[in-house]
Amino acid sequence: MPPLAGLTPGFTVPPAAGMVAPFETMTIKEFRRVRDVTLMGQVHGAKVVLPYLKQTGQGSLIAVSSMERRRALPLQSAYSTAKHWLEGFLESLRVELEHEGQAINVISIKPAVINTPFYNHARTKIGVKPTGIPPTTTLAWSPMLFSMPLSTQFETLSWAM
Repeated sequence: MPPLAGLTPGFTVPPAAGMVAPFETMTIKEFRRVRDVTLMGQVHGAKVVLPYLKQTGQGSLIAVSSMERRRALPLQSAYSTAKHWLEGFLESLRVELEHEGQAINVISIKPAVINTPFYNHARTKIGVKPTGIPPTTTLAWSPMLFSMPLSTQFETLSWAM
């Protein structure tokens, strides 16, 4: 991968799978599938791009996590678990790179629950098609949120969702 002139390389690794069901009704195979796509997809992506980032001596690995890492939701035990595992992996990788003196950022983006195509592909065992919260609901919070410190915004969104 040749670097682009004047740009710091950055790679986003966003795979995720969903299963909306009570834990008791999920098979181990279904739980593993969510883990393998949501966690291991990002681990494999990091394995591919990390040598390139080290070669350039800079850049960012950007992982898409979730606010469910901070506040698990019912009926999504496998997804919430995978996002917790992902954050542990990212923190460990960040510390390793820092210890090596690498100028590589490890960034975790934690979007809140919103209605995205993710739900179109999620399996369900609850008898209805799952959906996220429409974006207009999130926008209704905006004036209040932007007057708060950033850390409070994330906690507020976490509990609101």
